[in-house]
Amino acid sequence: MEKRRILIIDDDKDIWAAYQMVLDPRRKRGGAIEEMKRMFRVESDDADSADFVLVFAGQGQDGFQIARAAKMAGEPFALAFIDVRMPPGWDGMETAVRIREMDKEIEIIIVTAYSDHSCEDIVRAVGTPSKLLFFRKPFDPEELRQLACSLSDKWLLARQEELQRRELQGILQTSPAAIFVLDAQGKIMTWNPAAEHITGMPAAKAVGGPCVFREISENPHCRACAKECCLLDKSEKSREIVITDQAGNRKILAMNLAPGMKKDGKSENLIGSFWDMTSIRETESALVSSELRFRSLVETTRDWVWEVDAQGNLTYCSPVCYEIYDYQPDELRGKSYFDILHDEQAGIAMKKVFLDCLQEARNCQAHEHRCRKKNGEYIFIETSGTPVFDNARRVIGYRGIDRDISQRKAADEERRLLEERYRQAQKLEALGTLSGGIAHDMNNILTPILGYCSLGKLKLGKDHFFYEKLEAIENCAQRAAELIRRIMGFCRKQDMNIRPVQLNLMVQELAKMLGRLIREDIQLTMELTEDLWLVEADRSQMEQILINLVVNARDAMNEPGQLFIRTANRIVEPKTLYDVDLREVSGQYVVLSVSDQGSGMDRQTLEMIFDPFFTTKEAGKGTGLGLSNVHGIVASHNGRILVDTEPGKGSTFHIFLPKINPDLVEADISSPPEILMPGGPETILLVEDDLEVLQVLAASLSEAGYHVLTASDGNAALRIFEERKHDIDLLATDLIMPAMGGKALSRIIRLHAPWLPILYMTGHSFDIDTDELKNISNTTLMQKPFSLEHFSRNIRSMLDSQKKQDS
Repeated sequence: MEKRRILIIDDDKDIWAAYQMVLDPRRKRGGAIEEMKRMFRVESDDADSADFVLVFAGQGQDGFQIARAAKMAGEPFALAFIDVRMPPGWDGMETAVRIREMDKEIEIIIVTAYSDHSCEDIVRAVGTPSKLLFFRKPFDPEELRQLACSLSDKWLLARQEELQRRELQGILQTSPAAIFVLDAQGKIMTWNPAAEHITGMPAAKAVGGPCVFREISENPHCRACAKECCLLDKSEKSREIVITDQAGNRKILAMNLAPGMKKDGKSENLIGSFWDMTSIRETESALVSSELRFRSLVETTRDWVWEVDAQGNLTYCSPVCYEIYDYQPDELRGKSYFDILHDEQAGIAMKKVFLDCLQEARNCQAHEHRCRKKNGEYIFIETSGTPVFDNARRVIGYRGIDRDISQRKAADEERRLLEERYRQAQKLEALGTLSGGIAHDMNNILTPILGYCSLGKLKLGKDHFFYEKLEAIENCAQRAAELIRRIMGFCRKQDMNIRPVQLNLMVQELAKMLGRLIREDIQLTMELTEDLWLVEADRSQMEQILINLVVNARDAMNEPGQLFIRTANRIVEPKTLYDVDLREVSGQYVVLSVSDQGSGMDRQTLEMIFDPFFTTKEAGKGTGLGLSNVHGIVASHNGRILVDTEPGKGSTFHIFLPKINPDLVEADISSPPEILMPGGPETILLVEDDLEVLQVLAASLSEAGYHVLTASDGNAALRIFEERKHDIDLLATDLIMPAMGGKALSRIIRLHAPWLPILYMTGHSFDIDTDELKNISNTTLMQKPFSLEHFSRNIRSMLDSQKKQDS
């Protein structure tokens, strides 16, 4: 308990002892004290006494100094007993006035037996009768004790109230909550700084005036309020109102109201507090909008949004899961992501990825894996996720998306196939260009060889010793020409005689020859489908395909076995089959298959077998052009090649050729019989830059009876034509020549002789567009090397045709 300090100012020290005996009897006392005790009729030493601290002063000035020092030290006196008469210094009135000026809270008791001043004079001098009391000597000890106790208790209560008032004032001044008080008349008694800040209304303007909410609130009750606050509803002590502050800003306030002190059952005032809820409500509104946007985004995006806990169990599933996996969200929630959407092996792999990310608390970014739908179908999924942390920064789960990338994977695969096919086409194109150039030069070499052999045989006759030698030379040249044709077929530049072909008939006609191509320990077996569809093809090239495949199968079989030739009709659905060039196979096809029981091929070999000049045979036993030639011919017929092979289990080559409509096929699909044509007396202008070719062709024409005019280039031919144009019946010209080529020459000559037949000769067919020739009347193209008989027959045919037109 706080000690109550009492200041006693009296010039009589015996009076000091009396005060001490009455107010602090437990302190040691002497004989004089005992005598005074008897004087004041104090009966017992054990009488109760308050916990007082007594301080004495003999003069008014000394008492004032003591009181001031105590005040400054923070230990003020509760009471001051002041004697009225204290000569020679200040009297009691002067001392009381000085102490009151210094300490407004101290209780002053004027003690006197006789006074030079009246009580009214003293009250006027001190300034107020409050906290001023008069006490006459001699005084009763019990009365003195009760007076000291009562006044000190009053002083302590007042002091505590002041402390509480200051604390409350501090709370009001520093509270973030706005606080105000209305009196019974509805006027503002208190308006703290927070209220000023929120409303913009200064306290100086608000305090003493009517409730400011009548002016600034949008609440209709506040607007209509006359006196008693209508917001104070027994059923609702808290509500929100909207105001417009002094700066014109619209704000939302959370208002709390409570009745204050009551008198006669009625409240004397109204205490209110309010908070600015504007930012909170705006934040809440933004959160609601954000949640709606998020939910709208999550539920409309094509990606599946999910959340899992640290064990991988699904805790949230957006509705998109039904579109991707055929599962409703309720079917997935609580289930393991790894078990329900994956098979065993894929689930283990995905769980390992998840645990690795979980351990390192890192993102899972664009992880591709295969997932299983509810119906058992498998799809490709791209998963991305980010960790979810608790307040301690521990990973408690993951949040992310699943994206169905099945179509993208299919597109990527298709693009890869196209790129691979494009690279293959580029490679073949480059090799084709090289091979075509070689073929052109070789054809020019072989043409005179074959021509002179024919002329020699014609001159010598069959019985001559050199006839067989010439025939051997001719055979070698024919073999070389066949090789060139294969190269041309690989180049896809060779002219083709496209006609409807029945593959079963072709296989049967070649059966005897194919039997001679294979060894005796190999059994040839043919399995031909009845009612086989027709294909549109060059029969000689189809024969070449079959021969090459049979020879290739024979060479692959080091041991005795069977070699199968099969034909079949086949309908292929889209996106189910791809050829060796990774091109799609779809539609109706006639399939020619050749199977062997040889050693088979590994993947690396399979990727190279159609490359030109690639061979697995020993040096000197293969050119490496057989399968590349097959590839070129099939490609030129818009066909496809598939190969089934496995090391140690043989190989099967499947040639897919498009079916043609049988209604468009003419009844006779066989080639017309060839008829030998005789020579004649006409004049031929022969133009060829290769001297050997020019000489042999001129000799053959002369032998046939024609009159031949020769030229080694276009310019020379043009000069001859200008001199002999009325004598010339036909122009036979090479296409590619120095200075002026065959096409330029023919265009100039046709300006003067549009009727003149023109025979073009070329070493490879890309020297001229064959479609272009179809639009030029009375022209023929011959591919080198050719026989003299074939050359003469074409010359005769063109001349006879022109004669018919002239007649």
